[in-house]
Amino acid sequence: MNVQDITTLVSSLGFPIVASGALFWSNLKTSEHYTKTIDEMRKTIEDNTLVTKQLIDKLENENKG
Repeated sequence: MNVQDITTLVSSLGFPIVASGALFWSNLKTSEHYTKTIDEMRKTIEDNTLVTKQLIDKLENENKG
């Protein structure tokens, strides 16, 4: 979208409507980014939990034997 397209939208729809649409789009993209980031963090935490459990199991086995 170029400057001419934005100018046309503002003059035909009005600034508040165009601004609201832009803010909605920005909010949607931010939400998608946060969802992706949270999914990546969840995977990392699950991996760390697995490694920690394996380490605890190994230490318990060494203490028994």
